[in-house]
Amino acid sequence: MSEEGNGQREIETDEAPAEVLELAEACVEYVERELKIRLDYTPETLPLLDHWLTQRRGQLGTAKDEVVALAAGPAGAYLGEVARRILPLRWFAPTGEYRRFRLELRDVFLSMNPIGAAVEVLLQQDAEGWGAALRLLPQDEPRAHAVLENIGEIEEDEYYTLSSRLETMELIADSIVRAHAADTTQRTYDASDYGPLRAEGIADAIGGGSGGSGVVH
Repeated sequence: MSEEGNGQREIETDEAPAEVLELAEACVEYVERELKIRLDYTPETLPLLDHWLTQRRGQLGTAKDEVVALAAGPAGAYLGEVARRILPLRWFAPTGEYRRFRLELRDVFLSMNPIGAAVEVLLQQDAEGWGAALRLLPQDEPRAHAVLENIGEIEEDEYYTLSSRLETMELIADSIVRAHAADTTQRTYDASDYGPLRAEGIADAIGGGSGGSGVVH
């Protein structure tokens, strides 16, 4: 746990921050109330959550603040908690700053904002400034593109889904790990490595910028 220059507490932990847990549990409650099914934090439940988001899409206004408060925040936190159970990663979650939230993998350099992913699912389009794209080291980008080529064309209604996002994240991470398996200099990544992306997140939160080019959704 550390302090940033703006005086706000920054949370960095292998466990989920309290705010993330609250949002994820709110998502579980919302879905159970409306679909009568209780989500259990497994990847198999993400299609149910995608269905719930599809229903929410028609009920929400176009204001992104409303989208985030009512659906994207809880859904993105749930996606992140599903990912945390199957991938070695940490949350970076500055309190209340959803644009800056990130999942940061340890065994490969890969970062993304799951709440940003949920915003894109709701809007069915790219959401500038939300960090939803997967961010990799430049030398790993060719492996990511090879994974995408192997997946092939994806229909738009499947492209903007949380289940597709997690699957892509898993496949790319696995590809990079396997590529570096024989590398005696293989390392893990921590907060100091992700610092530049966290700084981009500050710029995004202030100006709504793209935060640099991503690799893939």
